[in-house]
Amino acid sequence: MVLIEALLNLLGAVLQVVVATATLLIPWTPLIAWAAFWGLAVNWQRLSSVIRSGGFLGIALVALLAVLVWGSVAPPIDGQHYYPILGIKLSLSNFVGKLVYVVGLVVIMFLAGSAQLAGVFDGLVDFSGEDSAEEEHGQDAHGHDSHGHGDDHGHGHGEVLLADAHH
Repeated sequence: MVLIEALLNLLGAVLQVVVATATLLIPWTPLIAWAAFWGLAVNWQRLSSVIRSGGFLGIALVALLAVLVWGSVAPPIDGQHYYPILGIKLSLSNFVGKLVYVVGLVVIMFLAGSAQLAGVFDGLVDFSGEDSAEEEHGQDAHGHDSHGHGDDHGHGHGEVLLADAHH
């Protein structure tokens, strides 16, 4: 009887730990999902080359648009965001406060990408099949089928195919 009572007490304690952990983690679930997406679902080998070739401007503009929309749709009740930093209550206006949040999300995005590039997630992600899948489908560098019909889709390389076809 004492053993059963001890096992029930242990089960109750384990349940309390699980509930306390879930209560602590549930508010952070969207942020954890954000970091997991950027660290595990995005091929940073390819994305880093896009960012270096001008994609950072797109990221910056989307972030700025997110700040403007979010600040317009959901302003704080009293118009201020409060950040407790080292015991000091820092007060920021609506859009500046939203900018702090969005910059934080972008920083988490880049940290997750740098962790993937450093090999932290090597056992969890494998993007080696992406290149072979594109080759199997016969796609050229622009993502179009390369079946030689001579249509350049506006990229300027169809003239060569047409000129070669007439000779």
